[in-house]
Amino acid sequence: MVKEWLVKGFPSFHDRNSPPDKKARNLSGNLFTLTGDRWHTVRTKLAPAFSSAKLKVMYQTLKGCASDVNAHLQGLCSAKGEVEIDIKDLVSRYAMDVIGACALGIQCNAIKDPENCQMRKAVQQIFRINWRFSLQILLSAIHPKLALLFSLSRGTTEVTKFLTSVTKEAMDVKKKAGSSRKDFLQIMMSAGDTEIEKRKLKSTEDEDFVFTENVITSMIGLFLSAGLDPVATTGTIC
Repeated sequence: MVKEWLVKGFPSFHDRNSPPDKKARNLSGNLFTLTGDRWHTVRTKLAPAFSSAKLKVMYQTLKGCASDVNAHLQGLCSAKGEVEIDIKDLVSRYAMDVIGACALGIQCNAIKDPENCQMRKAVQQIFRINWRFSLQILLSAIHPKLALLFSLSRGTTEVTKFLTSVTKEAMDVKKKAGSSRKDFLQIMMSAGDTEIEKRKLKSTEDEDFVFTENVITSMIGLFLSAGLDPVATTGTIC
């Protein structure tokens, strides 16, 4: 039954949300909100990012982040002997470093320097439930277009600005360095470059770009919000 609903009958169940504003910069251009051909294009291009081959490439990155955690724990224990550790906070910071490295190709230093980690501050805002978020969920449940009518979104202005800034900075660094590292961001940048080349060959501007800066930033935000707390919770329990 699940296979029937989620695989064979999937075309009948997607596009239940109102399509996001293509010009808006509110992190709404992710797989949960995109519709139609734009959703399909993004989904198809990003699927290879999670293949076994890509995960093997990321292994060394994961190993480096794990080494930082081990060094941090050894430092705590050698300095203080027996010490109480907030395991969920530790795993969250580790996951943050992994996501920063694998998704953006940057060092967050959440383990080494948590107080000055800007990513950590943004994550705290992402998972903070406020009245805007609660109202958005309520209005969306009543009618999908109501939240758009009142310009409500889950992300705060500070989170949107931070993710936009850090994503743009990472993209600029990759372009200047000519990076070929196949992380999550590079895959989306390559897809965007392909769109530009196709438009040049066709000499037409009839089709809108799918991998816009807003879509790329939104997907990074989704990667962060969906990949952090579940990992931290699972790691804490285990």
